[in-house]
Amino acid sequence: MISSVAQQGCQRVVRTGLRTAGLLLLALAAGHASAQFLGPAPTAVVPQPPRLIPEPLPTAAMTLLAGDLCEVQIFGIPQYDYKVRVGEDGSFELPLAGNLAVAGSSIAATQRAIAGRLVSLQLVRDPQVALHVLESPNRFATVTGEVKTPGPVQIYGEKRLLDVLSAAGGLTPFSSPLLTIYRRGSTNPFQIQLPSDAAASGRENILIEPGDNIVVSRLGVVYILGAVHNQGALPLKSNSPLTLIEAMAMAGGVNYEAALKKAYILRVAPEGRREIPFNVAAVEKHRETDQTLESDDIVLIPTSEAKAALKGGAASIATSLLTSLGYLTVQ
Repeated sequence: MISSVAQQGCQRVVRTGLRTAGLLLLALAAGHASAQFLGPAPTAVVPQPPRLIPEPLPTAAMTLLAGDLCEVQIFGIPQYDYKVRVGEDGSFELPLAGNLAVAGSSIAATQRAIAGRLVSLQLVRDPQVALHVLESPNRFATVTGEVKTPGPVQIYGEKRLLDVLSAAGGLTPFSSPLLTIYRRGSTNPFQIQLPSDAAASGRENILIEPGDNIVVSRLGVVYILGAVHNQGALPLKSNSPLTLIEAMAMAGGVNYEAALKKAYILRVAPEGRREIPFNVAAVEKHRETDQTLESDDIVLIPTSEAKAALKGGAASIATSLLTSLGYLTVQ
């Protein structure tokens, strides 16, 4: 029979051997040890040259996601500097610390978990862990449609709808205030109606999550061409119709040479294109119905050849008269 004293001695020898093996493993993995390690005093640490690494992403209020590439360092131990990517299962594995489930955890919580693991294994005393996110392929929302610079927008911390739209360059003049958001994991998209006053958009300014797809649809437009002061496209508002009188006013009014009785609306209908004639003067005097325009309508105000010739002739006569009186000099 082995005495109890001998048994206790054997147990002490085993514990000492296990601790020595752990320290030898750490020394082999990390090279020279610093003062944080248990065991003999360290030898002089050879200065390490500076490294060029990607700039870490902002970490305020950031949580880790699958696919994130992280760099883990311990202050005072330059040999412990590893890059590791969070796997699809939401975990990563670090040398000496083992496998840790980190997806959904904050940066600070993950640093504490790594430090706790190293202390529990009696490998490092009071480790100061720093974790940086170098790449985050899944931390983006996508903005498409009527924005000035459509594409992916990085999401970190707390990003709201107006922040993301601003990062996409803002809305175009033809953007609709009705936005559609497709969210990862949700089968039904939801819609947001932006108010005309940005100061009143508190409830609509929702939090945007990584993976969201924000679609800004195009607002309908009406085209006005011909004898008007400003030809071009006029945006339609979603909450109020656009009529002929309003369209002509937005185009700066009709010119003198306009053929008022020959104007028409060119409309694309399911059965094909059709022309809807109207008299400009009669509409302005409310003798004809002020028609409501539809998206993609083309309002054409033709030019009267007689009026155009008369306008050109009058200008020629006026020029000749002013020249003969000496007010103009012929070049």
